[in-house]
Amino acid sequence: MQIIIVELKNEVGSLAQLIINSYSLNILEISDVSDNKGSADSITLKLVSKNILTNKAIFQNFELADMMHVIRVEHVNNLTFSSNDDLKINQFSGLLLISDTVSEELFTIIIKTALNFGLSFFSSAVCSNRENSQNCLVIRIVFTGCVTDRMNFQIKLLEIEEQFSVDICFEDQEFKVSDFSLIVFDMDSTLINCEVIDELAREVNMQNEVAKITESAMRGELDFGESLHKRLSLLKGAPCSILSKVLDAIDYNPGAKRLISKLQSLGYKTAIISGGFSFFTEHIKNSLSIDYAFANVLEISNGILTGKIENCPLDGKMKNSLMKKLAVDLNIDLRRVIAVGDGANDIPMISNSGLGIAFRAKPKVSEASKYAIKIGGLDTILYFLGIKDD
Repeated sequence: MQIIIVELKNEVGSLAQLIINSYSLNILEISDVSDNKGSADSITLKLVSKNILTNKAIFQNFELADMMHVIRVEHVNNLTFSSNDDLKINQFSGLLLISDTVSEELFTIIIKTALNFGLSFFSSAVCSNRENSQNCLVIRIVFTGCVTDRMNFQIKLLEIEEQFSVDICFEDQEFKVSDFSLIVFDMDSTLINCEVIDELAREVNMQNEVAKITESAMRGELDFGESLHKRLSLLKGAPCSILSKVLDAIDYNPGAKRLISKLQSLGYKTAIISGGFSFFTEHIKNSLSIDYAFANVLEISNGILTGKIENCPLDGKMKNSLMKKLAVDLNIDLRRVIAVGDGANDIPMISNSGLGIAFRAKPKVSEASKYAIKIGGLDTILYFLGIKDD
């Protein structure tokens, strides 16, 4: 294990090239340790590496012989990382990048954009070298300073996301595992890879009619209660055996099992609050050892679906109320709750939790959420909490 102090030519392209190649040599973190006395033409960086590297290895891999030289190498018994604890909270600005492919051009544009909006490079760290459900590279770049124009900065990041097919999550505060103790999930298209009611409709050849209503509801164009009533009415008269048939075909979204298992091992409470149906949430609850599950209860008479539910529909307002009540019952402040969802009826939960995340969500939901995941799996949430792969 090593700490390598290098001097790098003070160019955005050089820094981008160093970051893009760092994971190939297991360089886990790069941080700016320049003092104000140094030349404006160069910056001094600290590289924290698992490997025992030589000057030759560094230059060969990074092709930076003309732009970087090694000042000293220190062998250490324990890896050490930069701490952001001494930074004021309004000075922390992080960009969490999640992508299956990365390029020097991408990092150059990101760093230039940050600099143009008043930020200064502080550090970068590899959170995951493709050891996650989607085999993505996950890198966090930390900047100091305050964004001069947050709205236009976010717009620019969205443009970069679309151009490079990458998730870029802008963090204006540093989260830690210990900041939270409860995570709440929507079920359909969040924990699992489908909308259950659409699959039930498929079993009775009503999938097209139901899918249109579902999409409209998830986009927020229809009142959830009304849309649920319309969709359920199309299932009236179907045998309840279709529930088990659909259940057998359901699969979890990438990273769901890993995320839940990891957070449970860290003492988190877990819950499903779904506008779907209890037949399915109870199965998932038992399968993943989730602590709590709330959902609509289908009305069944003599083995036949009546096209109704036994309770008031769990719309966005009700889901948010259940999240708040659960937090109160567990004596957990809402700021210590993570909420994850994809549909319009998840917006209240996402907006009122301490960390709300839109997962592969409808456009309206992503726009209303501070954080959104489109490329990565659910286990990407671990990296929001400062967790790094071993």
